[in-house]
Amino acid sequence: MTKLLIKRYLLVLLILFLMIFVYKINFQKNKLSAYENKKNEVSKQDLKLEYNETSLTEDDTDNSDLNNFIDCYKQPINKDAFTEEMNKKYNEIEELFSNSSETVSFSYEDLYTGLHISYNEDHSYFAASTIKAAVVIYIYEMYLKGEINLDEVMTYTINYYVEGSGSIQYASEGSEYSIKELIRKAIVESDNIAYQMLSSRVYNTDIREYWSNLGATTFWKSNSIWSSGTSKDGAIYMKQIYKFTENHPELKTEILSLFYNSVARSITLNDNSILIAHKSGWNSANIHDLAIIYDKQPYVLSINSLKGYTDYKSFFDKASNLINEFHNLYWREKSSYCYQNVFNN
Repeated sequence: MTKLLIKRYLLVLLILFLMIFVYKINFQKNKLSAYENKKNEVSKQDLKLEYNETSLTEDDTDNSDLNNFIDCYKQPINKDAFTEEMNKKYNEIEELFSNSSETVSFSYEDLYTGLHISYNEDHSYFAASTIKAAVVIYIYEMYLKGEINLDEVMTYTINYYVEGSGSIQYASEGSEYSIKELIRKAIVESDNIAYQMLSSRVYNTDIREYWSNLGATTFWKSNSIWSSGTSKDGAIYMKQIYKFTENHPELKTEILSLFYNSVARSITLNDNSILIAHKSGWNSANIHDLAIIYDKQPYVLSINSLKGYTDYKSFFDKASNLINEFHNLYWREKSSYCYQNVFNN
């Protein structure tokens, strides 16, 4: 009798356990369903560009609203259509640059829509080491065409010597370096001798025409490889690096790791989680930085200045973050605008 009661008791406990288990499963399903509904609702209010037209299926292409939405996303917001909040942020940026006691410039471009804002972007400065970014990405273009081998070895001689940044200046004459190693030193260390060696290798190629065709107006315009530069040209260099690495994903990590780890970053953001690929340049008079900012929607930013060794850091910090705030405000307004005009009509 006792054993029978125990069995019945255990059976009741098992049934209760199963009921509780099923209840919990249904509860979690309901929570997940509610979460997904809420997430979809929120995503409509704060849309992110996490797709492109090449990822659409045939069924998707029949959806005129989706196509219209993508078309809307492709188009920049014209300056005369900036919202009051966007104009306020834009004016803050302009005021910061116009009130600087030293000459300063910037060029910004959103890499999806092409929205472009700038200040004094055609002013010419000594480019310093920012020019190294343009030479390095051109070498990778040559590599893909089979015009250069990255394992090719070059020998350091005194003819390449130039003082300044980098470690090769401490090496013995006759030291050998591969093209790939010189590239790393030119970007990560900002090695001046590495740059001289690389430039000698590509000096008689069509590198000037290459950058001229992309809209750059200052690249190696004089006989010297240490040429002038503008904020506009700096943005062109970084935009081309972005395009090249997107079009050639097999080289993306290799190339961007150089720029992620490059010395002397001046363009910085309060949000340290945002990756910044950059190349800076400096001397006693000039402080410049060119960057690809990999925010939710990436953009390029080039800031040039005659701030030299003044308190340039506070200026660059403020400028970088103001422009980033403008960029994110732009995408928030654009998401809202496209959603309202496509799906609410």
